[in-house]
Amino acid sequence: MARNFRRLNNVPMEKRPLMLRIQIILLMIVVCFQDGNLDAQRIDRSKKGSSAIHQFQLNGFTEMQSADSVRVVARLDVPSTALQFLKSENGFSAAFEATISLVNNDGIQVGKKSWQKNIHVNNYIETTSREMVQYLTTEFTVGKGSYTVIGNVLDNDTRKAGVKKESIELIKLGEPVFLLYPVLLEEKEGEWGFGKNEFPISGSRLDVGKNTLTILFSGKVNPGTFKIKSAISETKKVDDWTYSVDHMSDSGIFSERIIVPRDEFSSIKMFIAGEITQGKKSASQRKPIMMKRPGISRTITNVDEAMEQMRYILESDERKLLKDANRHEREQLFLSFWADRDPTPETSKNELMDEYYMRVAYAKQNFESFQPGWKTDMGMIYIMFGPPDEVERYDQPSKGYARRTWHYYRINRSFVFVDDTGFGDFRLTTPFMRQY
Repeated sequence: MARNFRRLNNVPMEKRPLMLRIQIILLMIVVCFQDGNLDAQRIDRSKKGSSAIHQFQLNGFTEMQSADSVRVVARLDVPSTALQFLKSENGFSAAFEATISLVNNDGIQVGKKSWQKNIHVNNYIETTSREMVQYLTTEFTVGKGSYTVIGNVLDNDTRKAGVKKESIELIKLGEPVFLLYPVLLEEKEGEWGFGKNEFPISGSRLDVGKNTLTILFSGKVNPGTFKIKSAISETKKVDDWTYSVDHMSDSGIFSERIIVPRDEFSSIKMFIAGEITQGKKSASQRKPIMMKRPGISRTITNVDEAMEQMRYILESDERKLLKDANRHEREQLFLSFWADRDPTPETSKNELMDEYYMRVAYAKQNFESFQPGWKTDMGMIYIMFGPPDEVERYDQPSKGYARRTWHYYRINRSFVFVDDTGFGDFRLTTPFMRQY
């Protein structure tokens, strides 16, 4: 297996399969076209589609506060790349509005926090840096129930907005033995809702460069002794608990921090498992995590899904290799396939992968109908060719009919989509690619 997929990396561009060469060239044309149109007074990212604003992240973390209440720490991470910067006299400026709200299962708002932010940077490089992030944090106290954290970000210049949601499930809080979802903590100077310099992270993009990772397990038990166990596993099933110790709680709640060496995270995707037992009662949680690896786009949070989303550019021999591979081999194949498509292999960044999954994210947000947006015909064309140069619209609401024509002048192609259901299910009038 390894010998088979490594050979793909050693094939020169001119000897790669024709369809693969065409796909790489088309994607690179669009990337170069978009990157080559920078106005002197305005950093215009609109040609990449309105997906830029959706680059912000919403995170919700929990910790026991009392036997019947939980602290919900919510944070918005807004990178510079999500915003529209304007050229100013002494650099570049951007402004945005943001809110974090918490609603219960009945849709009633429990709490809300709003911000208005103005950002000024000295040079253009800072406007494109993913390391330049605005962190907006608030917290709520809630009891038993089901909740949704909602994050909204509005760019004041483009007036484009993004919304993200995260569920907080506390329906079992009333049980005598209860364990919250584990919280991953990294060291970062500041106050972030936990201990001093403890920065909570989602687990979707963990940096393998750090030496250790702190895992916070928090929950409730009856006053007395209990056992807590944890493990890092490549599968949801845990065969060997690497950490197991007896504890005592006088108050009935606990927050236990466990330090794990980073060398235990051997695969791209792994699971953190925790379990507490007291007498015959127990509670457990599993948290999937994804390690940050050189050459993997920041927008990828699920490798299995990302592999499926490659369907539009995979060759038949690559599909066969994936079909016959086990889980670990599939991860290696994923890395190999994208290394094969890297336009600048001498650098650590794969521009083509970044662009591809930015388009996937935009398609998921904007083209969903009866299936995920990236699987629709519009999603497929957008992922392959990027935003169209011009869109023609024709609607007959009384007949439930709509037509959209996307024109790509730079490649001399047009695509016609028709919705004859009245539900926004646009289909290509002429099939573009083989069926999947």
